[in-house]
Amino acid sequence: MITMIKNNTGCMISVGQNGFVWIDGEKADDAIKIIKVIDPNYVQCPAEAQERLKAQGITMNEALVIVDALMVGGVYTKEYAVTKKHVVKFKTRDMEDQGRFIKDLESDSPMYTATTNAMLSRHNLTASLVSFRGSEFKNYEEALAFVVKLPEPIFRILIDKLRKFDMLVFTVMDEGALENF
Repeated sequence: MITMIKNNTGCMISVGQNGFVWIDGEKADDAIKIIKVIDPNYVQCPAEAQERLKAQGITMNEALVIVDALMVGGVYTKEYAVTKKHVVKFKTRDMEDQGRFIKDLESDSPMYTATTNAMLSRHNLTASLVSFRGSEFKNYEEALAFVVKLPEPIFRILIDKLRKFDMLVFTVMDEGALENF
């Protein structure tokens, strides 16, 4: 059935593990009409959510992958090229990571905002780092031992890549967006 709709509309159509359908293409409205005839309960992702995704360069299929990964497996991972030879892989952080940061923050009691921000950057990179330069990190402690020895310029580059990763995930999982998947 999906193949028939794809062929007749020229749209890209994907069905996620959560059962939701993503439709992208010039004739998406036609595909939606056909699907609504087949399934009257079909709900479309609101235009404002689609615009937020489009503004960040996120395809509907990529958003579906992120939602599925988080809802089904509890974690989403993505690789980013740092150079032609080096790739960094990040994962989404969880509530245990947040709790670890809060505990560290309370025990260190930093006096300055800059210190708090530096701690947060180091913590977020450590908690999100899966692999870099051929090293894979099985836990927070391994990643921390690696991160604290990074040269400052490399640390800043990785923080920038992590910011892009976080923006991607936050945009897809933005308030109100999840209900549409």
